[in-house]
Amino acid sequence: MARPALSDSPARVGRRGAGSSGREGARWWCGWRSARTPAARWEPRRTVPARAPRRGIQEPPEDGSRPVSPDRTATGREPVPPRTPPTTPHTIQGENVSLEGKNVLILTTNFGTEQDELVRPAAGLRKAGAAVTVAAQKDESVQTVVSDREPGAIVPPDTTLSKVSAEDFAAVVVPGGTVNADQLRTDADARRLLAAFAEAGKPVAAICHGPWLLVDSGLAKGRDLTSYSSLQPDLENAGATWTDREVVVDTSGRHTLITSRNPGDLDAFIAAIVDALRTDGAEDRH
Repeated sequence: MARPALSDSPARVGRRGAGSSGREGARWWCGWRSARTPAARWEPRRTVPARAPRRGIQEPPEDGSRPVSPDRTATGREPVPPRTPPTTPHTIQGENVSLEGKNVLILTTNFGTEQDELVRPAAGLRKAGAAVTVAAQKDESVQTVVSDREPGAIVPPDTTLSKVSAEDFAAVVVPGGTVNADQLRTDADARRLLAAFAEAGKPVAAICHGPWLLVDSGLAKGRDLTSYSSLQPDLENAGATWTDREVVVDTSGRHTLITSRNPGDLDAFIAAIVDALRTDGAEDRH
C-alpha cells in the first residue's frame, strides 16, 4: 500500500491547521507569531560624552592592546627590587659600630638563593663599614628567588668558591633558599671554606636552610643553633641542640656560630654578625 504524502500526514496537519498545505501553513504560523510579537522599535543611538582619564591611570591604547607598564621587563614580569635595610649606621649597646677593614665572605650558588638573605646581609654589613665579597659556584650572575618560588634580584658575584681562601676574610655568611643550600652542602669548595673558617676561629653565620651546610661540614655537633623549622630533625640528628629563636649565637666552641630561622629574622641576624665581628677577636687577625 502506498504511503501518504507528507502534506497529508496527520502530525503535519495538526501543527499547521487542518486542511492547510505546507506553504499556507507556514504563512499562517508566521502571521500568528507576528500578531503576538510587537514590532521592534528603533531608537537613535545616544552619544555618551568621553570620560576624562583618571589621574594616575593609564588608559588602554586605541588598538585594543593591553597597556604595558614601563617598569615591566621583556618577559612581562614586574622586576623585584631588593629590599635593603635603612641607611643608618648599626648601633650595638649604644655604640656606633664601624667594621672598616673587615672583609666578609658570602657563599652562594648561581640559582635558588633566597633574595633577602643574600642582598640584605651584604648591604647591612657594607653600611657598617665592612667589605663584602660574594663568591658563587660559577663566574655567572646569581638568580635569587623570593620565598623559593618567584624570581628575585640578579646579583653579579665578585668571584667563585674555588678561588677564595678563608685566610682573606674575617667571617663567612651562608644564606638560605632550599635549592641554594641543598647544592652548597654537596659542594666540596663550600665545605672546605666553612671548615677552614671554623678551624681559624672566625665567625660562621647561616640562616634559614643555610645550616644544612653546617651538617655536611661537620660544624653542627655539640652546638646550639636554629634554622628553618623543617631542618630541625637533620640538625638534631647531627648532634646539635635546636632552639626556635630569631637568632642563636653560640660562643662555646672554637668559633662563634650565628644562626637564624628565616628572612623575618634578618635584622637580628645582621646585628649579631656585626657584634661578633666587633667583639670576637677577629680584629686581631683582620
